[in-house]
Amino acid sequence: MASWPSCSGRTRGLSLCCQQNMGVETISSVSRYYSHTKKEDVSCPAVIKSYNANMGDIDNSDMLVHLNRTPMKAKRWYMRMLAYVIDLSITNAWIQVYRRDCIALAETELTLKNFRIQVFRSASGQRPGTSCPRRSSAAPGSLNTTVDVPMPVRGHRSHVPENSVRFDLTLFHAPVYTTRQTCRLCSRKGHILRSNVLCRVCKVNLCLNAEINCFIKYHEIVA
Repeated sequence: MASWPSCSGRTRGLSLCCQQNMGVETISSVSRYYSHTKKEDVSCPAVIKSYNANMGDIDNSDMLVHLNRTPMKAKRWYMRMLAYVIDLSITNAWIQVYRRDCIALAETELTLKNFRIQVFRSASGQRPGTSCPRRSSAAPGSLNTTVDVPMPVRGHRSHVPENSVRFDLTLFHAPVYTTRQTCRLCSRKGHILRSNVLCRVCKVNLCLNAEINCFIKYHEIVA
């Protein structure tokens, strides 16, 4: 454990820092700001120097967690603790993993707010509606079922699922029969193909017959 003088304006105090793999040695010299002498060289323990070199991510994470806090007014303390753990996990994933991958792939990164929204959409998409389907006169084993299908609107872009949902093989990407719509994978301008087979998770129509199998290709490759 090491003590370190902390100066801020008119106040002076001692900050205590404890680390398992590092102690006071080796002591180095750093420049600190004082109100009366402006700058002054003071001794700095090794543990303090290590903390100052890596404190940016900790402080940044703590600030972002409080700026994007999940509203929680529950009186039970463990519910507030759960909300904090979720916020902290998402924030650290955005700082340490997502931003690093965006730089490596040369992609434009989302803001933390939009990243949280995408995580919510991906997580909620893994739990389809639990409403009981209506009875159908179709024979057992057929693909007929009830599913919410986004209706196409003229002049608007068609529904596009998130890649985290589209390529998640843990979800049950089952084909269901619905109204005939444009195939999301193989249709191009001047070459429109329509299919009455819909993916119940991605909510897009895909060709699925003896000649063309866009259903498998859509969940394996990036169109």
